[in-house]
Amino acid sequence: TPIVMRPPAAATSDSMGFLLQSCIAGGGVALLPAYVCQPSVAVGRLMELLPGWEIPPYEMMLIFPNLKNQSKAQAAFRDYVNTFDFSAFAVGR
Repeated sequence: TPIVMRPPAAATSDSMGFLLQSCIAGGGVALLPAYVCQPSVAVGRLMELLPGWEIPPYEMMLIFPNLKNQSKAQAAFRDYVNTFDFSAFAVGR
């Protein structure tokens, strides 16, 4: 039988960098994308608590006010994100 636990959060943040550094400093547990924490796991600064467990994938969206008049920088960023291979950051690889 699964056990559901919802411990109170000691801190919350929308900054993955803050959550990563808090965990490295011993501040608790965080749910972070593999591409954020994988380097710290690889060198032993963090440990994976639930190997093999993953949250369902979700889509990221880039929102631009007007594609017709976008700058070269916006177009380059959009192209980069659309072709980036995030699979290299999957846990266990």
